[in-house]
Amino acid sequence: EGDAAGDAAFSRVLAELEQGRRPVVRNAPITAVSPVLSVKGPVRLRNFLGLPVLHGRRLVAVIGLGDRRGGWGVEDVEALTPLLTALGHAFERRRPPP
Repeated sequence: EGDAAGDAAFSRVLAELEQGRRPVVRNAPITAVSPVLSVKGPVRLRNFLGLPVLHGRRLVAVIGLGDRRGGWGVEDVEALTPLLTALGHAFERRRPPP
């Protein structure tokens, strides 16, 4: 996958997270390209789990995990759901008033 194709595929995953507001599992190689990554340039991942952090239906953050031996599954999402809920509440409490 070239950089442009990798960027497009990763952008689609992020759009799916934002629009669907539910976890996105990709147990196939994907190239992560994003200005918010802590490394420069594309990052090739063997697999990817994107998790939306919500407060109500409002998306307040996204957590991305990758390269898990054996890939990601429903049980991983279920195990992480309490953390996502707690983070959603924490982000909302830290939000400045309108």
